[in-house]
Amino acid sequence: MELDKIIALLGQPNGINFNQYSGYVTVDPQAGRALFYYFVEFP
Repeated sequence: MELDKIIALLGQPNGINFNQYSGYVTVDPQAGRALFYYFVEFP
């Protein structure tokens, strides 16, 4: 999951105190279908 961790986002202030992740989850490899996700982890 560390590969999906977002280090910085354009327009987001510096010094945020939470982790955020984004990526894709494959749901149908034969058809090339995937779902995008964005996850925020608050302390």
